[in-house]
Amino acid sequence: RIVGTDISATVMEQMRQRHPELEWEVSNALDLQQFQDASFDFVFDKGMYDTLHALHNPSYHKRLFRTYCRVLRPGGFVGLVSYIAPKQMKSLLGVVFREIKATEIEEFVLYTAKNCFLRQSEL
Repeated sequence: RIVGTDISATVMEQMRQRHPELEWEVSNALDLQQFQDASFDFVFDKGMYDTLHALHNPSYHKRLFRTYCRVLRPGGFVGLVSYIAPKQMKSLLGVVFREIKATEIEEFVLYTAKNCFLRQSEL
C-alpha cells in the first residue's frame, strides 16, 4: 500500500488525477490522524521536516518524529530528504530513533532512521 499525503486538498486532487493507481489523503503530517498506529513499514519525508525546521520551533520537530514513530510498524523506518547538515540531523533524529544513516546525494542528504525507541505513552 502506497499512500501520499499533503495538507492541501488541491495538491491531493492533482495527484489523484496524475496517479490514480495510488492512494492520496489530505492529512497534517504532524498528526496523520486518519492512520492507525503501526500502519506502515516505511514513511518517506520529502521536504516536510525542512519546512518545519525553517519555522524555528523545536516542538514541531518532536511532534513530527513522534507521529512517524506512531504510524510505523515495529522494524519500520523513515526516509527523509533534507538540506540539514548530517551532524545536526543525526542529533535531532537520535532523540527518537536508534539507527540513523546519512547518504549525501549532491546538494541534499537522504537520512534513514529506524527502531523508534519511544514508549507508547510518549507518542
